[in-house]
Amino acid sequence: MGAEGALAQQTRAFLYAALLGLSLGFFYDILRALRMALGAGRLLTGVLDLIFCFVSAAGFFAVTLAFCQGQIRSYGLTGTGLGAVLYFVGPSPFLLSLLAPAARFIHRLPGKIQVFLRKTRSEGEESK
Repeated sequence: MGAEGALAQQTRAFLYAALLGLSLGFFYDILRALRMALGAGRLLTGVLDLIFCFVSAAGFFAVTLAFCQGQIRSYGLTGTGLGAVLYFVGPSPFLLSLLAPAARFIHRLPGKIQVFLRKTRSEGEESK
């Protein structure tokens, strides 16, 4: 493989690693919204963090294996990190502004259902 072929392969690996970083950032925000919706305790936070770590490791392993001949290269690490930074600087705040209210609503929903059922029962008992 000539110099042009090696550079093209490294560029492709960098871009796929950046795409992985963007995807992992999005996945992290989904898990963050899930934590908000379920009322994250220590156990849930730990479990979701482990899931994120496993998915991140598997994704990086796949990119490294497919595009870096199974070797951890600086351009793969840099691409993944840069992709994550670009995600958190770019679309993440907008996405969280959409997900956070929905997550808070879901978190409060059981309490609202209980209040509604109590009101319904008390009105039903008053009518008897």
